[in-house]
Amino acid sequence: MDLRARLRPGVTPQDVQALLEEAIDKPLIAPPRVLLEELDGDEVVVRVQATPVHAVDGPALAGDVLRAVGREAAGAERAGAHDGAAA
Repeated sequence: MDLRARLRPGVTPQDVQALLEEAIDKPLIAPPRVLLEELDGDEVVVRVQATPVHAVDGPALAGDVLRAVGREAAGAERAGAHDGAAA
């Protein structure tokens, strides 16, 4: 999988790497990669790459990555507040 994410101010690529290592429980061909792509004011844009050993694990891997990175994405606090209001 290959994902591009804009992070909240203060979140670093190293933070994302640690979150991914904690969140992913499927075997990967190599450790997940977090690449710095862009600086935009106080936000950072990263690319996350991860490949499962078994293709059948792709959807579960994508879910793990989305959950881990989504919490740290720019706008996540607004989405979380909106989700809480809808519940």
